[in-house]
Amino acid sequence: MDKLEYLHIYYPNTDNKVLAEKLGITEQSVRRLASKYNIRKSPDYIKKQHESLTNARKEKYIANIPDIYSNNYQLNIIVGSILGDGNLSYAPRGRNAFYREHFCQQQYEYRLWKCAQLRNLGFKINRNNTLQSIPHPVFSDLYEKFYINRHKTITHDNINLLNEPVGIACLYMYDGSLVISKNNKHNITVNPIITLYTLNFGKEENMIMQEHIYKTFNVKFNFKKHPDGKKYILTIGKREEVFNFLDIVRPYVSQIASMN
Repeated sequence: MDKLEYLHIYYPNTDNKVLAEKLGITEQSVRRLASKYNIRKSPDYIKKQHESLTNARKEKYIANIPDIYSNNYQLNIIVGSILGDGNLSYAPRGRNAFYREHFCQQQYEYRLWKCAQLRNLGFKINRNNTLQSIPHPVFSDLYEKFYINRHKTITHDNINLLNEPVGIACLYMYDGSLVISKNNKHNITVNPIITLYTLNFGKEENMIMQEHIYKTFNVKFNFKKHPDGKKYILTIGKREEVFNFLDIVRPYVSQIASMN
């Protein structure tokens, strides 16, 4: 059997390297002869080659993923931040989600503290005042839990991930405020009010958060209507509840204050 006849029979379903060894010529010569006599690879061979290349790329990608794991303390920092203004998203052609949050210069110490707590998870602060993680299956898993139809959502399941004081502290430091009001009618009365600006979530989601915070941290928030966002925020007006809440978040607020 001559070379041309051999190519007609075996070229459509055989690797060029194997053909070159059988015929005692180079792979370039194999391709040149096949092109000259219009001999083509079969659709099945092309499909298998494409699948093989895809699998090889996937294996290489997986092999290059850093081996990182978050402990529950770190997970609470991330979850508390997601419930605030932090976001999980995918790059246009990315396979895994990443975490990102923007901040103003006045909030730099808070983000510096957070970055230090999460550094082993690939977090860093970029020049444009953005705290960002690397893309990773850890964040893809959280995306599946917190984003329903691409919208950040609180459910009875995902809210259970907020189970340590540092988590609610991050939510407070992101979307909370402490306001001191005064009543001057007869005697001066100081009334502290804690507010969580949970305007990204509707009434039902706020109810889920309210119930969970009470059950987990023994702090009772109340609903309050607000003209912005989805119209609801959570507040505490009773002094006893306010001081109870402040006792929970104080250790983490103090850590950040000490960085100034």
